[in-house]
Amino acid sequence: MNPTSASGATPSAGISAKEIASAAIVGSGAVGGMIAEVLERNGVRVERFDLVAREGVAAGDACAPAGALLAALESVDAVVLALPEAPLLRALPVVASRLRADTLLVETASVKQPFESLLADAMGARETVGINPMFAPSVGMRGQPIALVRRRPTPVGDAFLAMLAAEGAHLVALDAAAHDRMASAMQSLVHASILAFGAALQASGESIEDLLRIAPPPFRALTALSARIVGQSRDTYWDIQSTNADAQRMRALLAGSLARLDAAVAEDRRDVFVELLDGIERHQGGAGDALRQACAAMFAALPPRQPPDP
Repeated sequence: MNPTSASGATPSAGISAKEIASAAIVGSGAVGGMIAEVLERNGVRVERFDLVAREGVAAGDACAPAGALLAALESVDAVVLALPEAPLLRALPVVASRLRADTLLVETASVKQPFESLLADAMGARETVGINPMFAPSVGMRGQPIALVRRRPTPVGDAFLAMLAAEGAHLVALDAAAHDRMASAMQSLVHASILAFGAALQASGESIEDLLRIAPPPFRALTALSARIVGQSRDTYWDIQSTNADAQRMRALLAGSLARLDAAVAEDRRDVFVELLDGIERHQGGAGDALRQACAAMFAALPPRQPPDP
């Protein structure tokens, strides 16, 4: 299935937030917190839950709901499960059994296919919306893509997606298989490449401080990307590598491409090296010029290097 602009999957004109007066966010990490704030800005009464209580967040286990969480599940108009894949799989049938017939269920899993049959069995005729924000919540939604998988659309789902669209997010409708296949290229492959670079650099034994004194823009960009990954949730990046059925193929392609490059140099085969670059250029096609311009803009936006110590 080809990705589409979310016309038909996004809200139609005239849908208002009155379809969702109350919501429960289960899993109040970065993604859950971002969605909670969007709902609250649209006048929705939001209750936030996580395994450990903290200011503004009540304690609640979606796999064994009780107390305030159970009461919320049984009464709210929308429930957002912003959980890692393993607890999400365990929680879905439990949560679904407590929802009203017209309650919207939103899941934020980075891999969608493992939930398809489970959602069909547990949710019946109720709508579920799977969203995958393809950006870190800290950058904000405006202009950023959100992949979504809708199942049995309803006006409540329309209202929820209207709120995301009003934030400036670009909603792209996919089926679960297309989502996971594309995510393996955009996330599993990319993260594996960055992590492999970071691990190889660490194994080199070179001082990062010394390297950054003279580092060119590509090195600085890659080290910044690796620093960003290791500074965030291990669970998120583990799920992207371990639960996407296509991730192993992407890592094998990465390893194969590196082996091809290594063999070309070892055998003094400049022609193989050139063909590798030519193949990349052919694949990029008409997007190549815009990508080069984007790279130049990114490099120009890198902060100045710190001056060396006197």
